[in-house]
Amino acid sequence: MASRLSVFSFLTPIFGVAFGVALLGETLTNRFMIASALVVAGIALVNAPAGRRRT
Repeated sequence: MASRLSVFSFLTPIFGVAFGVALLGETLTNRFMIASALVVAGIALVNAPAGRRRT
């Protein structure tokens, strides 16, 4: 359970940049958007249900 929650720490830089854009007027690049999408996809994969397992 803790290992599934710990992957959310990867969202910290994304929130940092998002607040920089919102509060400080920083620019948002396509490279950052792609990287953010990959991070969110990785978090979704880690937290996805395992499905059927063979015993």
